[in-house]
Amino acid sequence: MHNVGNSFSLPFKDPSWFSKFVVIGLISLIPIVGWLNMTGWMMATLDNYRQGRVELPPGNFDYIGRGANVFIVGLVYGLLIGVIIGVPFVLILLGTIGAGVAGSSTGDYSAVNPSFALFPLWSGGILVISVVEYLFLPAVVLQTDRHGIGGGLNIAAVFRMAGANWKNSLLAAVLIYAAYFIGSFGIYACCVGILVSYPYAIAVTAGILRFYEASFEAAPGVMPQAPGPPIAPA
Repeated sequence: MHNVGNSFSLPFKDPSWFSKFVVIGLISLIPIVGWLNMTGWMMATLDNYRQGRVELPPGNFDYIGRGANVFIVGLVYGLLIGVIIGVPFVLILLGTIGAGVAGSSTGDYSAVNPSFALFPLWSGGILVISVVEYLFLPAVVLQTDRHGIGGGLNIAAVFRMAGANWKNSLLAAVLIYAAYFIGSFGIYACCVGILVSYPYAIAVTAGILRFYEASFEAAPGVMPQAPGPPIAPA
């Protein structure tokens, strides 16, 4: 279970993987409720992996409450990232428009190019933020699972967990990105395939989180000892 490479094949060890993916995928189409349920299903899958069980949790609505904390923490960080990205964009856009208006009245457009040139810098900033987001995602999820919303929003604790082993944090980030990249392939199948591909990405992420969590279990103080609540076998 601790071999992170197994994360991509573990979901298929459940004989009912296809039907469970489809049910969870269909539920995920429901705004908010579906997203909460899928997040909780990921955490339930993580619980199974913690217990050494490779079966996926049943596909139903039982995971809405379990996913609430992680969803709320993700929403808070998402809003924060939105502000960080959105405010500079608006300022650059207004500056470019203002320089263009001023140039149209004076015939001097020399101020437009420097303003417009800030957009590539802004795009680079988005790339950096995306890398940071994936780098800290495993720590955020696990801190939330173990300590609730406050734990997930405790930036110092999240940074401390991720920084305890940057190599594993980076490895987990790359693999989670790969899982979601694979999950996005379903969109190209007239969005029908996403009913299977996205739940698959979520299940793979659970396996990666288990690997990441297990890497800390020999380091007292980094991870609390209490396991997540057990999930009844399918």
